Amino acid sequence: MSSIPLLPLFCSLILVNACGQSSIQSSFTEYQNQVGEELNISILLNTENPSLHYPSSQQMKLDIPETTMNLRDFYALKHCPVSTLIAQRNTALGKVQLPSQRFAYEVKLIQGLNECLQQTDDEQQQQQLTQWLEDKYQTLPKVWAQMVLSSAEIRRSLSTNSTLFTQISNEQLRSYQASLSLIVNLYSPTMTDIDGLEAALNTLRQQPLPAQIWYTQNQLSFWLNNLADRLQSEFAKISCQSASSAEQIANLKLIYEQNFIADILPVIGRLAEVHHMLEPNFKTLRNNPVLLEPFKKFLIQRKLESENYLNAQHKHEKVWQNLLIKCNSTNQKV
Repeated sequence: MSSIPLLPLFCSLILVNACGQSSIQSSFTEYQNQVGEELNISILLNTENPSLHYPSSQQMKLDIPETTMNLRDFYALKHCPVSTLIAQRNTALGKVQLPSQRFAYEVKLIQGLNECLQQTDDEQQQQQLTQWLEDKYQTLPKVWAQMVLSSAEIRRSLSTNSTLFTQISNEQLRSYQASLSLIVNLYSPTMTDIDGLEAALNTLRQQPLPAQIWYTQNQLSFWLNNLADRLQSEFAKISCQSASSAEQIANLKLIYEQNFIADILPVIGRLAEVHHMLEPNFKTLRNNPVLLEPFKKFLIQRKLESENYLNAQHKHEKVWQNLLIKCNSTNQKV
């Protein structure tokens, strides 16, 4: 019994540049056209134009309590470098910080207060510094969460779905993965991480990779399901008992191998590889206890859609396999 050769669901790292040389949409259109011509039917490539429905800004606001100090306590810190940081925060410019700048400030403030605590001998001031540190440690996860929820760079990267996935170099993928990991891991921050925060956010802004992956998966899921349903109906009409049927089966198999396996599947494979690399970070975000539910529900929905996409791919492949199994069984000699 022969079977349709199915390539692994990944694209070799050596073939990265070949994975996106043609548009996945034009490749799928050509694939459907050739199948339609062989079956003498019309199959149109309808687009779904799926939307990712990112939560609104109002849904992404956290209530973060402010820590204040009176002027007397502030002047008592003049012997500590952290006083300069606090003074800058209370200028007109310091009061309108971006979410990432606010988070970086909070991390530096905690470090500065800790250093000041080590330099202070006055017991009352030590108690005050300890209380401020407790407050800051308690609110820091929420400040991080607000950065994730409201940064324009992250919103753009997760929701801008203007184009279908074509290709991404290994260097670009490693850069994006490292930047996303840095931001996710800042839930437990270090000063070294803070130094690379703005560069990481800029990488996410320049490459809306997750949105592109999710959008493409949804579009492919729509195409694959529609084509599988149509083919299942048409393949059921093939009797497999005549010479003309045998020739048609051979032609269809060739179209599948040349168009889907050789042309489309490498792009699908690279899509799966990139999704697999990003998924651990999104799993961490989905399980984070501080991030708001609308954001986590958005990520959960993307996970469900990715599972539906894989089911659509398997459904499409199964339709072709069933055709060959049926016709090969019919033609077996007794």
